[in-house]
Amino acid sequence: MSKTYRLSAKQNLEIIKISNALAQGKSVSVGFIASVLNNTNKPNDK
Repeated sequence: MSKTYRLSAKQNLEIIKISNALAQGKSVSVGFIASVLNNTNKPNDK
């Protein structure tokens, strides 16, 4: 459970970083956003 929580917390941080970058008018690549969003749906085996 804690492993899953840690993973989702890390992804939330990434999404917050993207949101902040967009809010500041910085360009964020669509590929990067897609990779972060895709990773939220995949279990991490590490």
